[in-house]
Amino acid sequence: MNRNLIILLLFVTMAIASCSPDYESVADTAVTGPSVATETAQPTETAVATATSTPEPTVTPMLDPTAEIVTATAVAAPTIPMAVATDDGKVTLDGKVLLDIATEAPGCFTDIPAEIAYAPTNEYFLVIPACIEQDNQLFLFRADGTGKQQITGPWDYLNVLNFTWADDGLSFTYGRLNSCCLSPEDIPADAPAVGLVQVDVLTGEKMLIATPTPRP
Repeated sequence: MNRNLIILLLFVTMAIASCSPDYESVADTAVTGPSVATETAQPTETAVATATSTPEPTVTPMLDPTAEIVTATAVAAPTIPMAVATDDGKVTLDGKVLLDIATEAPGCFTDIPAEIAYAPTNEYFLVIPACIEQDNQLFLFRADGTGKQQITGPWDYLNVLNFTWADDGLSFTYGRLNSCCLSPEDIPADAPAVGLVQVDVLTGEKMLIATPTPRP
């Protein structure tokens, strides 16, 4: 072959090789995009507090040493003046004479103080002079000493101290006798019946509620 021709072929081959682009193998190059970090969600651990009842501590208040100590004072219930019987035959209330036995209850002792019995409500009271043979007299008063009533009378005597107040203080009962020591024939036929008598303090009305059981 002609030497010039060989040289020409070499130049042509070299020119073709310089015009071919370069390509990289897909297998050799990894296609990369934006980096996305994928996190595996971890289970969230929820702390469950066990409610335990814890008693509140008792706080003892501290006393102020400078504080004034107040002492509770009991309030006494109001009192009312009470009737008084003396051994001179008088019954008084607040210095006022309510009953003079010598003039208002003949046959009764003036040197023996009369009995005084208040109702449970203290709204009324009875005065019982001690009399001969215990055929006693009986007087009723309001708490202030007013409203005097003589409950007993001729052949209508209180048997010793046989009387009882009702719980409500509005009545009382007493044992009536005509005479301690007289024979039945000596007692008037119209004398009040003996027995248990109930007295209404508001009206003074008397009612026989029981009679003695006859002896065989």
